[in-house]
Formats: sequence, C-alpha cells, structure tokens
Amino acid sequence: MAKIYVSSTYTDLQEYREKVRLVLRRLDYEDVAMEYYVAEEQRPIAKCLEDVTACDLYIGIFAWRHGWIPDENNPEKYSITEMEYRRAQAEGKPCLIFLLNEDTPWPPKFTDKDRTQIEQLREELSGKHLSGPHFDSPENLGRLVVESIHKWEKEHGHTSPHILMPEFDPEPYYEALKKRYQRLDLDALTPPQKEEYLQLQLRSIFVEQSVRENPPPIELPKEIWEKLQSEKEVHQEDLPEHVTSDDLKRVWEVYYEKPPRPVLDALTDAQQQYSVILGDPGSGKSTLARYV
Repeated sequence: MAKIYVSSTYTDLQEYREKVRLVLRRLDYEDVAMEYYVAEEQRPIAKCLEDVTACDLYIGIFAWRHGWIPDENNPEKYSITEMEYRRAQAEGKPCLIFLLNEDTPWPPKFTDKDRTQIEQLREELSGKHLSGPHFDSPENLGRLVVESIHKWEKEHGHTSPHILMPEFDPEPYYEALKKRYQRLDLDALTPPQKEEYLQLQLRSIFVEQSVRENPPPIELPKEIWEKLQSEKEVHQEDLPEHVTSDDLKRVWEVYYEKPPRPVLDALTDAQQQYSVILGDPGSGKSTLARYV
C-alpha cells in the first residue's frame, strides 16, 4: 500500500485536510498526516521530515498562512509546512500541490498579516507544479485530489486495488436491468386456461412517486397533512395547540404551492449532488434506495 504524506498548515485547513484524508482512505492509500502526531502547528519536526522521506507521494495544501517557523537550525526561516515541501523536493518525491483560489472568501484570522512569505511560496509552487484549477471548497479539493492521484498513477505505472477493477460499461448493465425488471410475471392474475404467466410491461403499471424540495416548515400529525392536501382547509379546533391558522397558511405557501417533481428526475438532477429522501413508513424509501 502506497503512503501519501498530507502537508498544510493546520488551524485554517482542518476541514480541507479531513476531506483529503477520507478521499485517500477510500482509494485504499495510507495517509500520513500531522493528526497522527498532534493536532497543532508545532508538530515534531524530525518525525514529520522522516515521514516525508518514507512516503511515496507528497500532497501539499496551501491557503494564506505560511505557518509556524521553528527558531532552531532554520536560517532560511522556513515554516514547518515549507520544510516538508522542501524535503519532498530534495528526496525527489512526486508532489501534488493544491492552492486555495484567490477569489475564495477567507477569514482574516486565517490570513497572515504580512503575506510576503506565503505569496512567494505560492508563486513558486504555482510555477513548478500546478496544471489545474485551484480549490475553493473541501468537496472541490477532494475531487481535484482524486483526479490528480489517478493521473499520477498512470504516469508512474502505479497500481492500487481500485485501479485493478475493470472499466465500467453501462450498456450491459442497462440491458441486464431491462431483462430483469422490464416485465412483471403476474402469475396471480393469469387466467387458469393460460399455460404461461401474464406478462405486463413495467412502465404500464409503475406509478412514479413525486417529491417536493425540502420538508414542510412545521410538523403536523399525518391525518392533518392528509386533510390539508385533500380539502385544502383545516379548522383551528383540529390543530395541535402550538399550531395556528397562520402556520397552516405558511405551510401551504412554502410547501404545497411548490410543484412536485418526479422522484427520479430529482435524483438524477446534476445540480443536486446530495439528496435526503423523507417519507412515512411504507412510502417506498428503502425500495427506491435499493434500485437507484
């Protein structure tokens, strides 16, 4: 298993570091990072540099902090983050460098008051290593790391378990799905004089569920929701004590007036990276999750 060293300043990039660590684990790589020493800037210098030397690949993540600068044996006034990068370069390690996008809003407390050193380092890194876009979020950084590692694997002939899997071909998979699920053999509906099962196209009997974006703004008993849906009106005496008629009006305006969407359209919308399906018991959530 290849070892990958993850280097950056810590306080300002904790969330970004965690995203990269999760990505590396999913790719079945061993990540080596300061979190395994101590979660602070003043980490053990000798141990960090030894681990850089022992690793197969170096990943450097840089925002707007140069980082902690050790006083001893450091005439160049390098930060420990820069030391790790310099060691990787000296050892001839492949380096994947990721810089925060300059247009990304960034808290002033995570920015050096004097940006001279970090700007000089970023300029050097950009000239030597960068070939793609800068990151602007933890998710974006995770995607860039995956793409860069795949490129590194191809360039260096490195193989890992996730690469050994065959390329996915959607056509046979789609054909298998059609063969398995396109028709339903309804033996219970087959007339007794028929020798073969009655076969129906799945699309002729499947009724796709519709969904609305976001849950209703207040919680109501199921019977109240059903009455509100069917009759468009519920009397105050039918409501729980904490719910008013104004609350119901707001529910109708922000929830039921929104047009429903077919659930499969919502789940395949490229603009929605994540979806959470909510519904009553027996509404089909588990079945949907199984086949999507």
